[in-house]
Amino acid sequence: MRLITILAAAFLCLCLFIQPLLAITGENTYVFAVSACPPWKTKLLEKRAKDVASACKNDVEIFTTSVKEALDIPSQNIFTLIDEQATYRGLQDGLTEFADTVPKGSRVIMLFNTHGDLTDINSKDKPVKDEVLVLWTEEKPFTMLSALELKQWITASELRGMIDKVRADEIVITVDACHSGAAVPDMLKKHGRDKDWQGREALLMSSKADQYSYFTLDGSNGLFTLYLSESVASGSATLQQAFDKAVMETISHIDSASIQKKCSEMLWEILHKREQCEQTPITYDPTDLLNSIKLNSKSPADNL
Repeated sequence: MRLITILAAAFLCLCLFIQPLLAITGENTYVFAVSACPPWKTKLLEKRAKDVASACKNDVEIFTTSVKEALDIPSQNIFTLIDEQATYRGLQDGLTEFADTVPKGSRVIMLFNTHGDLTDINSKDKPVKDEVLVLWTEEKPFTMLSALELKQWITASELRGMIDKVRADEIVITVDACHSGAAVPDMLKKHGRDKDWQGREALLMSSKADQYSYFTLDGSNGLFTLYLSESVASGSATLQQAFDKAVMETISHIDSASIQKKCSEMLWEILHKREQCEQTPITYDPTDLLNSIKLNSKSPADNL
């Protein structure tokens, strides 16, 4: 009798443990994708990349399409903000609407695809620079400080505060922006959530804190967003596998001799810096969430 009681209790615990994993399907998976390519920034880059003005639209389209198909997500579960929609107010309102829509027990996949920069103006007592995401403005803000004070751009920590309104059980946050690795400390789950929140989350960042994140040669896509989306869409069994493949593709692309030459010339022309171009995507996934997200993507042979 005692053995039966122990087994029953163990079975009950097991069921309670795996229930959240079994409950999350495409029907209760939601996507929130934001991308801003402000025109004043585009003008600086279009001499080198003729299609850069359409990159944000392209990135959101390829990312949402690949994730939608790989996870069987209904169209009504996908929320996007592109260019003129991706202002500070647009992002704030969009995330509020998204949080009101997503029920507890759901999975959320997020993409924040913008230009990025570093600032230490909010770090009086620590030597860590904060990641700033450049949102849509018609004209270039006077300074970074004014852009933050006037609620035109947003810091990673402030963005995290908005994300905390989303009460999903699984959250994957993807950031494709220069210096995106610097946002990791400010994007961890310890910020504004209830102490009893038992969900899991993972971060996918397009580059290390001291690196830029690049476009494709023609400027039509952000390099990491493109490779991650393609990896999700074909030949990857899990989101972790898709990320690993995107890392290899991104590094290989940047390391090629022709790309190094053109990239170095661009950095000198725009930033007056002579340095080797590097981009290494990184992830933070303490609960192994990415390996648990199974993709029904096609294998390369299926596309023949």
